Amino acid sequence: MRQNDDALQAHLAATAAKVDADDRVLTVNKRPQGYVLLVSGGVMIGVSLILLVTDVPGLGAGELRLVAATSATLGALLAGFGLFCLWQGERTSLVFGRDALTVPGLDRPIAWDDIADLDLACDYNRMTTRLLLRPGSPLPERVTRARNVKLDPKQRIVTLKTILPGKMKPQEFADLLGRYQHAAEARRRLAALNAAPHVLAGDALMV
Repeated sequence: MRQNDDALQAHLAATAAKVDADDRVLTVNKRPQGYVLLVSGGVMIGVSLILLVTDVPGLGAGELRLVAATSATLGALLAGFGLFCLWQGERTSLVFGRDALTVPGLDRPIAWDDIADLDLACDYNRMTTRLLLRPGSPLPERVTRARNVKLDPKQRIVTLKTILPGKMKPQEFADLLGRYQHAAEARRRLAALNAAPHVLAGDALMV
């Protein structure tokens, strides 16, 4: 029995050590998208100016003005979206902490021990994460104008919309979530085992 307990403690300690003490910050950089939109908008505005001073066979003056105005309008819209993306710059999407998950848009972090279950859905580089919180755990509130978070207080479900950063793949994101959740569970089991050394090895959750 002593050997089983030692093996269990070693397993739980190894699982808990899979996460760093420092926070893991996921960020999304909107600047590259902003530059692309800005350049595209500038090109369309340039085309509209060329149309105003150039004769195009088969098009009358009124038609040229209409095409130029349409091109300039679309260019201005693209440039406007580009400037908005540049203004957003690099923003934090999630912060994986040793004890809690911090979500911009919520008024407080979500402790890993408060998460009873979760599921993930992927649409290209956008992840939808649904967190089911344990009964009795504090329910966070959404801050003003937070569009990436949805709360269902009755079901105790927090839904997060996250854009994956850089070259991170959906499976890497899922593995990261699982690693932090399992590490928190391992620490909780270790604390219980140290507080009650007689706990049977089979009673611990294998993570």
